[in-house]
Amino acid sequence: MTPHILSELVFAPNQTPGKEDTIILPLLKSQGIVHAISIGPASQNMSEFHLDTTREEITSRQEKFLAKNNLAPLSQSFISIKPTNTLPHIVDIASPLSTGPTIIEAEGLFTTLPDTPLIHRPADCPTAIIKAVTGSAERVLGIVHLGRPQINDRVLEAALEHLFKHYQVKPENIYIGIAPSIGPKYYFIKARDQLEKNFLDLAYWGKFATDDELDGEKIIKVDVLGKILSILKNQGIPGSNIEAYGHAEAVDTYTLAAKNPPEAFSYRYSTVTNQPKRNGRILVAAQLPLK
Repeated sequence: MTPHILSELVFAPNQTPGKEDTIILPLLKSQGIVHAISIGPASQNMSEFHLDTTREEITSRQEKFLAKNNLAPLSQSFISIKPTNTLPHIVDIASPLSTGPTIIEAEGLFTTLPDTPLIHRPADCPTAIIKAVTGSAERVLGIVHLGRPQINDRVLEAALEHLFKHYQVKPENIYIGIAPSIGPKYYFIKARDQLEKNFLDLAYWGKFATDDELDGEKIIKVDVLGKILSILKNQGIPGSNIEAYGHAEAVDTYTLAAKNPPEAFSYRYSTVTNQPKRNGRILVAAQLPLK
């Protein structure tokens, strides 16, 4: 069975498309995962590292967003940020917080703790929320940053291998939802930059990195979500256990950021068009419920 690709945004209950700020993944909801994904300007920028925003303002936004979506407070949360080196850092959260949040340099976070939000703040990159069930029926929750550099560094394979070996989870007991991201229509690398910096392992990417031309310049179009879905299939994850936003302009962050008024943030769109106010970060948050 092929993965379920959502071609429209699914808003949380009582949310109005274009006016409100929370979307969900129905598959994860059916699996009992409490989660929320902010969607662009309606929810405002969610990272102090982008736009002219103070840490205090960001903290207040995050607190309000978690509270309105029935997630535990920020004081109980763990937030992943990009590591300072390229190793595929996978970190397990074993102890609850009393005061927080805790910022962790990791591409992937996993926990078996209930009522403990795991958070990542992407822009155009896919972010996966993962639920798994062990042989002893223990629930595992993960959140993994899956942008082009992370896929190139085999972060997804490392995260799945961690579930297989550390938690003794079987592929058929893994459920994955992927937040909105930029699609292959608008995401590319200049061919000359690839030659100089080797951004892509082209043999590894295969058909998901294709030659093209833009304004007379050779480029390589990159289908990050397509590669992610291919990896999941190769790792034995059933298609019925996968749900993703993508491969449709209705959920492409670049397209949504180009609307007037904009409906999403996009680092790529903001830099291409020199509109820094359309850059920002969304909030992807999930937690295991109390039993």
